[in-house]
Amino acid sequence: MQKAIAIFDAGIGSYSITEKLRKAFPKADLVYLADRASFPYGHKTQPELLSLIYSAMNFLQDNYSPQLIVLASNVPSVTVLEQVRELIDVPIIGVYPPVKKALDISTSSLVGVLGVKSLVCSEQMTRYIENNVIKGQQAKSFDASELVHLVESGEFLFNQEKTKETVKRYIDTLLVQYPTMDTFTLSSTHLPWLWDYFTTLYPTLNFLDPADDVVAGIRSVVDGSGDILGLVSTSEKSQFSVEDFKKMLDKLNINIPIEQVDIPQESRLSRSF
Repeated sequence: MQKAIAIFDAGIGSYSITEKLRKAFPKADLVYLADRASFPYGHKTQPELLSLIYSAMNFLQDNYSPQLIVLASNVPSVTVLEQVRELIDVPIIGVYPPVKKALDISTSSLVGVLGVKSLVCSEQMTRYIENNVIKGQQAKSFDASELVHLVESGEFLFNQEKTKETVKRYIDTLLVQYPTMDTFTLSSTHLPWLWDYFTTLYPTLNFLDPADDVVAGIRSVVDGSGDILGLVSTSEKSQFSVEDFKKMLDKLNINIPIEQVDIPQESRLSRSF
């Protein structure tokens, strides 16, 4: 593979970004890492997350020499990415809630940011929103962990009726509290997998996929052969096996070669921070 773009997250969420990159840059080689050994990122403390993200990036940098690494997860992008940048030589792009874009689209100047609890309750997220709104605008953060779980567990693939009911109950509850809210950012890379449910149930509302900004932010890439390689990390504590992950990919009609890898946990962070 020639100077691949590496994309990673702890689960299936990042593949939605991988697919968009594949369409935007069909000649680029891609390395897609599902870091299942550290699944889920959203439940980790910030020190744990800092160590895990550094270890995954260092692994990709040392073994695949990528031209670019995409951290395809909102939580570490908002909370620890700036610290990790200091230790990695490869350019890194994170995934961030498109709050400004949501407010530009909204006719009520009231938008919702949907993410896991560790994101929406973090001090970094509070500051991020404060830096992206102006007087007269509001962006509210909501814990959408129950929706994320539908994707993380694969249940959205096998129980569509429950998925539909859960999405409807969740959004309806928010609209009762904020009836003029008309735009939502899907600020977990798992949530775009529920896109059809959101847009079918609520055709008059706006839903934004942060992956679009990731693709738009990549100006040029080094072409390769258009190959893609899938990597899955595992550990004894992993909730899902490699075979379970392959079954999920099969259900999504994703046919890519998959290799199992071990990501060593680096000790360099303790000396650097």
